[in-house]
Amino acid sequence: MLDLARQAAAALERREPAVIATVVHARGQGRAVPVGAKLMVGADGRACGSLGVQTLDRAAGAQAAEVLAGGEPHLAQYELSGDPAPRRSRDYVQVLYEPLLPPDRLLVIGAGHIAVPLHEIGRILDFEVIVVDDRADFATPARFPQADDVLCIPFSDVPARIAIDRTTYLVLVTRAHEHDEEVLRRVADSPAPYIGMIGSKRRVITVYRRLLGEGVSQEQLKRVFAPVGLAINARTPQEIAVAVMAEIVSVKRHGQGNHSALREMPRSLQAVAAGSAESLPDS
Repeated sequence: MLDLARQAAAALERREPAVIATVVHARGQGRAVPVGAKLMVGADGRACGSLGVQTLDRAAGAQAAEVLAGGEPHLAQYELSGDPAPRRSRDYVQVLYEPLLPPDRLLVIGAGHIAVPLHEIGRILDFEVIVVDDRADFATPARFPQADDVLCIPFSDVPARIAIDRTTYLVLVTRAHEHDEEVLRRVADSPAPYIGMIGSKRRVITVYRRLLGEGVSQEQLKRVFAPVGLAINARTPQEIAVAVMAEIVSVKRHGQGNHSALREMPRSLQAVAAGSAESLPDS
């Protein structure tokens, strides 16, 4: 049991999702299985521990993938063969599946005035928060006291220094479009469920024009939420931070956020891809 606990702790440290399966009840012939037996199954299918019977271990391995996909606890009832047991069966084993998920991570690229309230709201919402900037006087723990980590590194080093997975939400709030571009070209094909980029439509198109010219696909750019944040007419850094985090929550809860900013610009994006210039408003 201690080994399983160590394995679980190590998986979380590596930000690798897993499922803990525990025998919580047994009846009839199912009593051959010890209540409290545990099995941990990683996202890659590797297992640690045992429910006491190989047939149940195999069944748990198959069920774990579904539990990870759903992200919610699940109670299942089995026969000793590993087949699902009827609800009113006299012989069964009940197994509780609990997903072990790393905390959602908010990765703020750029340590300017919007990043400060953004990191504060991120922590309130229980995100692990990392702030990155290439300026030593901006990327400081004193400026971001609630961040889990503050890194002063070149923007181009972000993917190499920080693992970007399906629980990482990126917000690009750098001081210039060339820095947004530098990061976006490296993360556009990442598994991150959310990539948001600040800026006017003109700034966004400037970045898209250059990236499309380098071979980044339109489909990759359509994943980007830009201009970033829900459309609430936000003006102050605090209001913009609220709009951004509200959009992230919408995406996290299987919504679509405010992708309308891009959806309303298909002709502009096509024009950029075609190499022509189209007049755009600055907002």
